[in-house]
Amino acid sequence: MNEWFSYVDLAVLIGYLAITTWIGHKMSGKQSTISDFFGGGKSLPWWAVSGSIIATEISGVTFIGVPGGVLAAQGNFTYMLWGIGSIMGMAAARKNGPC
Repeated sequence: MNEWFSYVDLAVLIGYLAITTWIGHKMSGKQSTISDFFGGGKSLPWWAVSGSIIATEISGVTFIGVPGGVLAAQGNFTYMLWGIGSIMGMAAARKNGPC
């Protein structure tokens, strides 16, 4: 390992991946086709789909990119402004209704 990533970090990472995989397996439904899998059986409300898209966009950037960026900037959390702006934008869009 190195000074920034220890065996404890590796254990947490492996544990996180194992738990999220297990939860996904347990919560998955029995789709009959690939179309059912990607379309959710056409039974999901619009707000659930929108929330999922936003969460996917934010989580991928946040959980992978931000820690490395903060480390590279020696602890500078300037990137947090993007997150605050994103939340403010979502709140404004919600207040003003759909686009």
